[in-house]
Amino acid sequence: MTFLLINTFSEVYTNKMNLKFAAFADTPFQVLNILNFVYHNVEGCCYNCDLYIYKNFSGYELMIDKIRNSRLFSNVIECHLPINKNENKLEHSVRRLYEIFNPRKCIKEWTDNNYKEEYYDIILIPAPLPFTVALCEINPKARVWFYEDGAVNYYGDVLNVFGSHKKKLLKFVFNKGPEKIVPDRMYVNNVSMSKTTRGCSIYPLPKLESKEKEFFSLLYDVFGYVGNDMRKKAIFLSQPMEIMGCTKQEILLYNSILKELLPYKDKLGVKLHPKERENRYFTFDLIKTGVFWELLCATEIAEDNLLIGVFSTAQLTPKLLYDKEPYLLFTYKLVGFGMNAKNKELDKFVDEFKSSYRNPNKVINVSSVVEYKEALHDYFFNNFR
Repeated sequence: MTFLLINTFSEVYTNKMNLKFAAFADTPFQVLNILNFVYHNVEGCCYNCDLYIYKNFSGYELMIDKIRNSRLFSNVIECHLPINKNENKLEHSVRRLYEIFNPRKCIKEWTDNNYKEEYYDIILIPAPLPFTVALCEINPKARVWFYEDGAVNYYGDVLNVFGSHKKKLLKFVFNKGPEKIVPDRMYVNNVSMSKTTRGCSIYPLPKLESKEKEFFSLLYDVFGYVGNDMRKKAIFLSQPMEIMGCTKQEILLYNSILKELLPYKDKLGVKLHPKERENRYFTFDLIKTGVFWELLCATEIAEDNLLIGVFSTAQLTPKLLYDKEPYLLFTYKLVGFGMNAKNKELDKFVDEFKSSYRNPNKVINVSSVVEYKEALHDYFFNNFR
């Protein structure tokens, strides 16, 4: 199905400088934000943008076909990174160095030789990942624009999340690596709530409004969304702790958070992170596979829902995208997050996010297991009354 632009500005605006765009996405949420950006022809990018999609999340094959059928992009290119789960830290570091010093060769390998030696004027990326670092390296004159990847764009410096002393040294000695990337713009869904310290200009992504029927029709088609019967008012939003590089102790504490939910399992559903498997959650009811959270928030999430998580972007989505205010229960302190100086920014952000609520008491940030148990009991038996 081909979708036509209906935004009036988009119909009359032309890319007078004939700028060539590239965009990279490796999660469904990133795909949503890029579709929103290109469909609404921000800076004349529609039909002038190549989309690179990293094949590492559930359902990407069908999604890629649907995006190609939309004909919004010049090219839609699948990419992958070779992952060796058995490599040690030294082997990992050597591979990363090889990638940084051989960007063109790696890009061709990662795209199965589908990279056409394009040169871009503007590169849209969520973060300085290996593929995006390589793409920027072989396009040294391109302007780099970041776009929203979640909570990381609303507090602190997004580059520091991916930074290290080794990467700073690479930049200082060889002028290469993630630290070399300096974005001059960042696009987010809610500019007023962004407290990023990155220092670049903050721009709004086009506002998501379900009344914009043709665009949402495109989203429903791409993500295979057919609605969902939300019988559970409380939802646990999972986190891929192993993929996030958490310690064994943090993973054990995470499992203990789940254990406290068992008495309420008949009243609670679990929404899996796109990169996580079901194994850990087999005793809970799962919100059916394929339901796209950001669209579910537009149609199903209401003010009386409770969203439980460690610290998940998905907890923030109803407010950031649709100004809805469900109850939020943050548990990151129970797994050790937020306990050092660097992560104190997380506490500050949660406090500021809480103050943005019309009823701040609906945002609960527990500091102990006792507080966690009390909050769960209060919701399931009293609905926080």
